[in-house]
Amino acid sequence: RSADYVLEDEPNHFSIFVCANDAYREQRGKDVYDGKTLKELNQEDDKRARYYNYYTGKKWGDPVNYDLVVNTSNESLDKIADAIIEYINTVK
Repeated sequence: RSADYVLEDEPNHFSIFVCANDAYREQRGKDVYDGKTLKELNQEDDKRARYYNYYTGKKWGDPVNYDLVVNTSNESLDKIADAIIEYINTVK
């Protein structure tokens, strides 16, 4: 948690924020996260946001805090992973 903040002064680090729309998150909660509901996922996100905001003084999920923000809602995770790797190799 808060790796973008902890590592911000380190050379060659990349901060990536991964997000998705509610429909995707709801389905993934059912399929991957032991049947968690969207409400439960949102509660976890609220905890993450409070933690991040408290310890960093920044707003969790604000694109200005990251090198790349990725929405996983509309593409396969494999393609997204390939795109992230390509991005990192391009800016290296």
